[in-house]
Amino acid sequence: MVYSDQLLFQRVIVSLILLGGMFVEVSLGYIATFYGSAPKVVFILLFILGIYYRQAVLGTVVFLLGIIYDALQGNPLGYSTLQYFVVFIAADWRSVILSSLGLSRLWIEFLAIMLGFALFNFLFFTIYYGSLPPFSAILFQMGMTLLLFFFALVAVDLYRFILFAFRKQT
Repeated sequence: MVYSDQLLFQRVIVSLILLGGMFVEVSLGYIATFYGSAPKVVFILLFILGIYYRQAVLGTVVFLLGIIYDALQGNPLGYSTLQYFVVFIAADWRSVILSSLGLSRLWIEFLAIMLGFALFNFLFFTIYYGSLPPFSAILFQMGMTLLLFFFALVAVDLYRFILFAFRKQT
């Protein structure tokens, strides 16, 4: 059972982690290698935190995060918010099942979300700009996000293993 002060603390920490992830994602966009197709760090964080700490992720934080990101990137307002909510809802909806699965299955679930994201981006930018977007940039962004997601999953599993071992000893 999580007490209200613990839940408040978790929500503050999760909100700060998401905000930090957003700034990392924005910063990666200014590196020449990633220009225009930085890995979706917030997607990764929302998916992982939505699975393991679903009570601590607030919808209002997800909404504000998307609006701030859109304002910083010059995207149409609500574009990122919609994507963040889809990832958040998908992780929350399947969190009971996903929290007990291994790395490969989580990666496959995230891959399905990223494929949907790539299709959404392709259709949205085709309609919004009236021309086909560079498909290679979308694929590069998706590939880098999937690679980063794998390393994030390994780090989270290692953290949970160490935490479990420490709690078992005390």
